[in-house]
Amino acid sequence: MDSLIQNIPVIIEKSGNPFGILALIALVFTFVAFIFFRNADPRQRERVFIITTLFLLTLIVIAFIAGIAKERDPLFVNNSTLGGHVTIDATAGLQNSGIYLEKGEKVLLESEGRVHLASDQIVNFIDQVRYFIVQNMDSGKVPSEDKQRYGSPPVEKRLKNDKVFRRNWTGPDGEDIQSPFRLDQCKLRNDLNWGMLLAVVLPGTKSKKPDQSLATKDPVKVLNESGLKLNDLEAVTKLNQSTLTAVRDGWLTFIINDAIISPLSEVDASKEYFAALVKASDKLASNGSGLYKIPQESIPLIWYSDNVGAFRITVKPA
Repeated sequence: MDSLIQNIPVIIEKSGNPFGILALIALVFTFVAFIFFRNADPRQRERVFIITTLFLLTLIVIAFIAGIAKERDPLFVNNSTLGGHVTIDATAGLQNSGIYLEKGEKVLLESEGRVHLASDQIVNFIDQVRYFIVQNMDSGKVPSEDKQRYGSPPVEKRLKNDKVFRRNWTGPDGEDIQSPFRLDQCKLRNDLNWGMLLAVVLPGTKSKKPDQSLATKDPVKVLNESGLKLNDLEAVTKLNQSTLTAVRDGWLTFIINDAIISPLSEVDASKEYFAALVKASDKLASNGSGLYKIPQESIPLIWYSDNVGAFRITVKPA
């Protein structure tokens, strides 16, 4: 009993939960009860001692079990009050969730939210909304000033080729659409939809803090340095029963499917575009004005810069 009491601080520290505090309270309660009933009938004092001791032991056991369970639960390794909720920004590269998984562990991924991969097209469309309304309403219901301002010319003459609006807001399933400028070839996973939510377990150790700077780095380079390929990125909405199984120890990481401009890409267009933008960056830098600059470290994620929106993923033990 004495050794158990001496180890209560260790148990509390190990558990990291309210049960440890309750165990300490129970110990104090036991001591108070012993003082209060020390002059009572021996049998009554014995019953009180047995009851309080059992109560204390029960709480200690619960605290110990809860502490071990919490320590093994990957959803609590980051000590976040959000637990298993992760937000993935559409403008960033690989994003570490702060959730560590051991090989063979399974987690249920429930995703929601929406993203748009061409914010300029949103503006282009909004600029023409009034025109579409006026052109397609019953003419008798359109105020004369609106007819005069938005009634002509036809949309084909109002818009230039660089003022298109054909992309839509999309959920984690992504958008099945063809993109010009060979960008379809440059997607992280060119066999999957634009904007689709992708996941991967990046190799790492639990003792080393996750690298949050991944979001600004070339995803192809990060994957290569981890011994992984682009095909290791899995579509979250295509997982069997939304369950991801960790094939290695590491950090659960997400990214959306968009075009990557990387010198390490296996796609010629991606490598050629990277070289061209580096050349453009050098030319601008040589001008000396400083008004126009292409940071070369930003080139791999250049097509992410006009994205908007985010996905929110709830991660649960499967």
